[in-house]
Amino acid sequence: MDARTGGNAAFVAFEHVQKSYDGENLVVKDLNLSIAKGEFLTMLGPSGSGKTTCL
Repeated sequence: MDARTGGNAAFVAFEHVQKSYDGENLVVKDLNLSIAKGEFLTMLGPSGSGKTTCL
């Protein structure tokens, strides 16, 4: 059992992910995400908020 997903171990997991295009300004900061096998994920947010970058 995995406490992060409340059941099975994560099929996909990101821990403390960061992304910067210029080396200074973070566009993604400290992303933590666990997805169990069979789960679906929807990312909602305004244009330019980093949804595609996270993928």
